[in-house]
Amino acid sequence: NSRIFTGNELLNTISNSQALVQGDMFYINGGVVDFINPSAHPNIPVRQTLYCEWVNNNAGTPNASYFNVPKNNLVNVPYNDVQAEVNTQPGGAAIVMQYNGLPGINGTTTFAIADAGQYKIGVNLSFFDQNQQGMTVFAGIYRVAGGSIIKGLINEVASGFKNDINYFGQNSITCIDNDEIEIKIEFTGGAGTNPFPAIGTAAGSIATSILIERVS
Repeated sequence: NSRIFTGNELLNTISNSQALVQGDMFYINGGVVDFINPSAHPNIPVRQTLYCEWVNNNAGTPNASYFNVPKNNLVNVPYNDVQAEVNTQPGGAAIVMQYNGLPGINGTTTFAIADAGQYKIGVNLSFFDQNQQGMTVFAGIYRVAGGSIIKGLINEVASGFKNDINYFGQNSITCIDNDEIEIKIEFTGGAGTNPFPAIGTAAGSIATSILIERVS
């Protein structure tokens, strides 16, 4: 069905759009004429996404972030480089990486998720020193408040034959308003060096990374 709008209707819409901001689009829905943010269009998917990596650079100082992860200890993964952040949720808050800026093992990172919902979390954990037969690798999603695990991501055994291995894990969690989470990893057993992050800057290499996406 089509409808012809009079000049007065269009002028009234423009003059009454008090919240009109740069980037809004002209939208006609039935008998309603208005300006809306493109993210509010029914055919535009809502996206709240954050992609980060753990790079060997701390506050502009090269080679100051990576460290040998001590075995038999549950250790925070200190992601420190935001590479992509998207938020098309009208009135919603972006997912925020919170890195404390400290070098080496003192570095910690948490993620602030302001809006309640279901979130998919995927991680790559890329490490050297994996040629230790029998060494287990565990990683999970933890809630900062109280320190309890929400869900696991990785539960593997090192091959014992290959030095550098990337472990991929993915899961979905339910977040509450103003939630805060972190990723922790633990290597257990094996006879060898405490694992060191595989360098993620060479062509074709896989960096330790995280992708958080809101799915509902």
